[in-house]
Amino acid sequence: MEAAIYQRIEAPLEELSLATRGIRGCLLATADGVTIAQRNLDDQAESLAALSASALGIGRKVSMVGECGLLEEICFKGVEGWISVVAVGNRAVLSTVAFEGCSIGMVMYYSRKYADEILAIIDPEQARMRDEQEDEREEEEAGSMRSALRALAALDAAPVEIEEHAELP
Repeated sequence: MEAAIYQRIEAPLEELSLATRGIRGCLLATADGVTIAQRNLDDQAESLAALSASALGIGRKVSMVGECGLLEEICFKGVEGWISVVAVGNRAVLSTVAFEGCSIGMVMYYSRKYADEILAIIDPEQARMRDEQEDEREEEEAGSMRSALRALAALDAAPVEIEEHAELP
């Protein structure tokens, strides 16, 4: 990886490591499990990089067999903490290690956010294509919502027939 790109990914990794209470460390690895950069995971970096890339690869196959589409992330819970593994396009993997008691929702939110930022740095073309796909998906969802709202409005506008009942005493 070029030195300029390496320097640019340092900032998002640092920001992720400080993003929310409970994050112990994070690392960016290639899709084949080689550590690119890490924060606070010195002793575990090489093993975690290799295992995270392998887990993401297996998770992609599981997601495919389960017909869930392209896998974006997986999360592991241990007795003493969590590990979030997020795909950074098809070129890298971002792993975030957090302590037990953290807000795992926030850890995963920030992991996805910084994975998107890193993808824009390491593969701008893939990031652009992903953004376009998300825009198309959002437009489809908005179109479905508009259709549903029109159907509801049509029901609401339809005349209501009131049955006449005998008067109550």
